[in-house]
Amino acid sequence: FPNVVIVDPNVTFVILSIAIISGIVYFIANADLFEDTMAVKRFASIAGASDQSDFDSGRSHLWSIAIDYFRMNPFLGIGPGKFAEMSHMDTDVHNVYLQTLCEYGLVGILLFTIPLLKCLFATFRLLRKTTNESYVSILFFSFALQLNYILEGITENTNTNLCGYLMY
Repeated sequence: FPNVVIVDPNVTFVILSIAIISGIVYFIANADLFEDTMAVKRFASIAGASDQSDFDSGRSHLWSIAIDYFRMNPFLGIGPGKFAEMSHMDTDVHNVYLQTLCEYGLVGILLFTIPLLKCLFATFRLLRKTTNESYVSILFFSFALQLNYILEGITENTNTNLCGYLMY
């Protein structure tokens, strides 16, 4: 069977993990869209929340404010650190990508995400090419750390702590 492609179990695990984590993050971030479904009502009753609770801890409200500020100045944003000042929320957006988009505009989000994605894809290419088992485990760990940083940025501003700065 010369044309059969064998999928590496590590690659399958990473892809499934990304899909599961992304699904969970999407569900939490958009729980208000699903609040009329039986599963969410049961989850809320198990968690002890009332029917009118905010499942996403107010993130969707902060995200909508950030999008509104981005629309005010889409190319360069509203300025570094201005979100908390302008929104009078005394907090960040709880999404590193929306915060960057809102404060630095399209220029800033490109300068922020291109290095992240370039490093992630370079690590993935190295993982596929490397045959040394000890090196593969180091690359797999690096890939997992990068994915964690990228995915955690969806629901948290990872650049507000020292770990986020070190990762970036």
